[in-house]
Amino acid sequence: MRVVSEKLNVSRDWGAALLNVCFCFILADLGYSQSSDDNTVSEGEIKTVLDDAPFISARAAGMGGALSTVADGIHAPFYNPAGIGGIHWGRKKAPIVRQLHFPYLGLAANENATELNREFTTNEDSTNRVIGKAIVDANAGKGQYARASGLFSLVVSRLAFVQYQDSQIAAFRKTDETDGEISAAIRNQSGTGFGFSISDSRETLYLGAYTSYNYRRVFAGDFDCDQLVRQEERKAFFIPRQKKYTGMASNAGMIWVMGQYWRPSLALVSKNLGGSLYHYQGNKDFITPEEKTLEDKENISIGFSLSPRIGKHGAFNFIVEGQHLMEKEIALNKKFRTAMELNLGGFGSEAIFGARAGYNLAGASFGLSLNLDLVQFELASHAEDIGIGNRHVVERRNMGVFSVNVLYE
Repeated sequence: MRVVSEKLNVSRDWGAALLNVCFCFILADLGYSQSSDDNTVSEGEIKTVLDDAPFISARAAGMGGALSTVADGIHAPFYNPAGIGGIHWGRKKAPIVRQLHFPYLGLAANENATELNREFTTNEDSTNRVIGKAIVDANAGKGQYARASGLFSLVVSRLAFVQYQDSQIAAFRKTDETDGEISAAIRNQSGTGFGFSISDSRETLYLGAYTSYNYRRVFAGDFDCDQLVRQEERKAFFIPRQKKYTGMASNAGMIWVMGQYWRPSLALVSKNLGGSLYHYQGNKDFITPEEKTLEDKENISIGFSLSPRIGKHGAFNFIVEGQHLMEKEIALNKKFRTAMELNLGGFGSEAIFGARAGYNLAGASFGLSLNLDLVQFELASHAEDIGIGNRHVVERRNMGVFSVNVLYE
């Protein structure tokens, strides 16, 4: 346990370092977000979408977000806490200490942000204002999204401890004018959470809960294109204007395995149980009454899956899931998604090889994972519909995750 203690002590340091790295990546390499089918959008057609998950999950992304009935490993606390400690498929004896992720690192960006990043890096915009302005003007109207996250997690039996750090940015051009305004949303969040799950002796019914205390810094507003031209100008504008909030978020879930043949399973999940409220930390005289609190709405999800085995050490998961079922402002056809996952050499996140595909109204998502003993690599491409109401505005986000599970068997 000495190693665990040492890693816990340094987790705050590497969390701060990750935040700095993420800011360098995001603020140096992009400025505005969201894209439609023709890569040009207008205000009122879209919302600046930030993923509500506290960290990047390439597994969930590759399955179009449909993970409730098979969530395990690092994904369980957010996507369904009932899977904390594993869904063991009748395993006779599971280890006491089941998971120790350090590190778990992920990066994500949409296609336009990747292109813009390449242009800035190649042309050394930070030292040449003329080149930087030309790059910004040339990318006017194209949506940008970028994200970086990292975490440390420890699971003992069915008790979980998670510490994470995450940064996201999304923005879009408000007008077609070269020197027009840009709207952006930035969220930098860190948190510490604890969760648990229980199951019956036959492991057919799983119940779980997870609660985290979160520190959030946000920016949402407009700015001029000229403030994006150089790296130091972007930092000088964004960082002092972020507002700081703290609050707690809780998730609860259930998985019911209704039979062993083809393993039909039903899941019910509540994310942000009862709604998560964040309170402003600072001088309240300088903000509006509406800015004193932030609320993340409760997200109720129901999922159903079939998981026939492939030999002794493999499975094929087919999942149908509905999300945001209580939110009337979200169009009905945007709430449902399907997913498939092939696992070989294990089940779920423990599989040596995983191939994933998902579909929702935005289009197809897909991903791959490979476990090489201690080290795991994951890649995914996720289609996201970011339109308001019945507007259909599609953005594709690509991501990769590198992780080490020290206790991998």
